[in-house]
Amino acid sequence: MNLINLKCYFCSKSLTFESVDLSQVPEKALRNNYTEFLTSGLILALLLFLIGLVGVLLHSESLLTFLLSIELLLLASLLNFVLFAIVNSDPKGLIYALVVLTVAAAESVVGLGILISAYNAKKETDILRYNSLKY
Repeated sequence: MNLINLKCYFCSKSLTFESVDLSQVPEKALRNNYTEFLTSGLILALLLFLIGLVGVLLHSESLLTFLLSIELLLLASLLNFVLFAIVNSDPKGLIYALVVLTVAAAESVVGLGILISAYNAKKETDILRYNSLKY
């Protein structure tokens, strides 16, 4: 058992921590924790993707439902990036997910702006009735 002493930079207090020796933990136990974490995360991502796909394919007549379904598809794919970034201890996946999430938020703002202006023009949100963006 090793003790680690740290001194606070701001208040000069001394803190003592007990270090953990990871060589004592079996490799199989560490791998099983990541496997369970990754499996449950991938199942959640699959469910989100399937819900989004059903929304795009079956309920595509409403513009709002269509936009929300596309967001679910993007979030499911981003969840995969985040899961594998955590498991592989690589921050590149997290950075990529943050960038794509920002672009998806901008896409949602533009889509909702189009929805509001289209609703104000024709008083309906049915995609099939819009054949042009003219008033």
